[in-house]
Amino acid sequence: MRIETQAETNASRWASEADKRGRPFAAADTVPGRRGDEELRTGDMRTSISIAMATYNGEKFLREQLESLAHQTRLPLELVVCDDCSSDKTVEILREFAASAPFPVRLHRNEANLGYSDNFFKAAGLCRGEWIAFCDQDDVWLPNKLARVSQAISGVPGDELMLVAHTSLIADENLEPTGQRAPNFRRDVRMPRAGRFAAFCIVGFSLVCRATLVREIDPASRPVSYWGEGRRPTGHDDWISVLANALGDSIYISEPLAIWRRHRQSMTSLDFISRTVWAEENLKGKVRASLASVKSEPYRLLGKVLSANAGAFAKLSETVKREKLKARLASAASGNAALAQKLLRRAEMYDCATPIQRLRALMRLLASNAYSGPKYCSLGLKSFAKDLAFALGVIG
Repeated sequence: MRIETQAETNASRWASEADKRGRPFAAADTVPGRRGDEELRTGDMRTSISIAMATYNGEKFLREQLESLAHQTRLPLELVVCDDCSSDKTVEILREFAASAPFPVRLHRNEANLGYSDNFFKAAGLCRGEWIAFCDQDDVWLPNKLARVSQAISGVPGDELMLVAHTSLIADENLEPTGQRAPNFRRDVRMPRAGRFAAFCIVGFSLVCRATLVREIDPASRPVSYWGEGRRPTGHDDWISVLANALGDSIYISEPLAIWRRHRQSMTSLDFISRTVWAEENLKGKVRASLASVKSEPYRLLGKVLSANAGAFAKLSETVKREKLKARLASAASGNAALAQKLLRRAEMYDCATPIQRLRALMRLLASNAYSGPKYCSLGLKSFAKDLAFALGVIG
């Protein structure tokens, strides 16, 4: 007899949260037509989904996450776990789960600590499926996550689709709902290649990517991250997000398909969530958050990030084998470089001390078409409205 998880005990509470906009919610105990590694037996690999999990001292919450994987209404091809030298009972819990899991579980123990991002990429590189779902050790997936993602994948023929992402519900350490969502996609949408801002990123647990992004593009080629302290390689989710946007289509699902557990030991802190516009649930809140920032450093930092991405894309365009990927990487390199320059010019405007200097800087931005053109490499009209208000002294 399986152990009932806290997520299942509170299923009705989460059903209410997930259904606030009429979204369907499947109870964890109703599991019709389960599929394990059927794709390997039948040869139907086009929609096969492997789960890539990175673990490190995760004993506190790991069992609940594993339980939620076992009770998916559409089971994965496999679960691939890379453990990054845990010193607690993480490996013991994983082995116990593997013994009775309704799908293959492959556990790899690192000889040396890789860090969370490289550990995720190692797990992804060992996956056999056509699609890879990144999985944190401390969250909970809602039962219909893989079924809903698989449905989205099945609806797009060919190989243009690169990423599927979904809305998630934010909870505290005890899985008590906070009423917030992140990501929070307002509607189901298929976004064409380069249809989002070049720096648009999605948290890893809520995205499923085509394995092409790991198998044909060496993760070691990703640039150094400018976020946070120190200089580490760009996070796995940031890199996959910008790659997918640059190379193909994306689908965003408005239905909440996971619970993002926030606690003090997690990689993304509660303080970070409270500081970002992700925590804002309405347009007025987002506008207030944006207008409150009139400093140059965020734009300068983002410009550096995009410049680094441009360099990485340019190098990759010379090394990847497929011609289609070469051309799209070269285009992405050009777009990221152009946007980086616009952001650096924008940072200079926010450094100006007088209205006359600000207006001159704004005119230079307008002359360079900084606010127009494709969304991928444009600052956009909302940015122009804010910059004009700043130049005129309305804000700041």
